[in-house]
Amino acid sequence: MSFSAPPVTESRPARSLFAGPGECGWQLWRAAGEAVAAGALVLFMYKGGGAVSYLRLEGGAVALGLIGVAVALVLVRRRFPGAGVVGLAALMGVVPAVAPLTAVVAYTAARQIQMSRRRAGLLFAAVASAPVTCVAFAPWMGFSRWEFGLALGAVLATITVVVPGLVGVAAGQQDRLLRALRERAAAAEEARRLADSESRMR
Repeated sequence: MSFSAPPVTESRPARSLFAGPGECGWQLWRAAGEAVAAGALVLFMYKGGGAVSYLRLEGGAVALGLIGVAVALVLVRRRFPGAGVVGLAALMGVVPAVAPLTAVVAYTAARQIQMSRRRAGLLFAAVASAPVTCVAFAPWMGFSRWEFGLALGAVLATITVVVPGLVGVAAGQQDRLLRALRERAAAAEEARRLADSESRMR
């Protein structure tokens, strides 16, 4: 009488909200560092004077809440690159101080997404969302005419979405090429090892 062992189910670690493709674990230390760095950068841009003083949104509590949403989108950009880049581009039209975070997320999304149609669609949606929100919230940002908001949104979208997106596309293609070359070299090494083993057996 034979007894069959129950099938062993492989326990895979749950994928974190902060992890990208192929990464496992919670990545809490990295997420905490990114949250601190992103928050400090945006607060510096928001509270700083000089060239960015006219970009402040009226209502500090609302702006701080939107900055918190922007930091959260930065943290989940590896897991949800599309939502991150479109959401941050839309927030950039309301709080332009999150522009550096938008550039980071646009680069990550363009580098990570492999399908060219999906990547182009997400970048186009992000580019379109910034001018729309700038025009919609132009009175709250202190602009007397909506044309100023449209011009600001177009400039911010070009600088923070288009340019980092193109750089991310090039970096992603380079990563995939290097990965393919490594896999080809490993396959060639395995074939050579099998050929040597077969020749020794003969």
